[in-house]
Amino acid sequence: MGSSPNQVKGVKKFTGCLIDNVKSLQMISEFYDVKDNDGIFVSDKVEFVSEYRCFVHEEELKGIKHYSGDFKVFPNVDIIEKMIESYTEANCAYTLDVGVDKEGNTLLVEVNDMWAIGSYGFDARTYVLMCVRRMFEIGGQNNGEKTPLWKKIRRD
Repeated sequence: MGSSPNQVKGVKKFTGCLIDNVKSLQMISEFYDVKDNDGIFVSDKVEFVSEYRCFVHEEELKGIKHYSGDFKVFPNVDIIEKMIESYTEANCAYTLDVGVDKEGNTLLVEVNDMWAIGSYGFDARTYVLMCVRRMFEIGGQNNGEKTPLWKKIRRD
């Protein structure tokens, strides 16, 4: 860790926060009972000018909704599409939260499973469809399904 604050995010353990020393990270790990294999992502602090939620269903970007900062500063959709393409272990429905920094770079803030996010005004019908599809996928995974149905019948 450098001398400036770092952003930390625990995978399914705690909400991201800024810390400025190793002792703070140790305290968070102990408080939230973070195990060695749980995974904590640490990055440099980034000041975003704007932030957006990108809705992804079956590897296709379905919509982008603004949720923080200057709504006139829009993310680079080509970068978002590359993020989607590189996320090879993705569920059938999820969101990418992205931000645009002062230099105009589109950066990933976090990935959210579809069942656990707000719509931010996204089309209600598509939102519900994505949530239901994700619930069916979770049910299949709990029943031992290795390849989700949407990947088996994929329309190319």
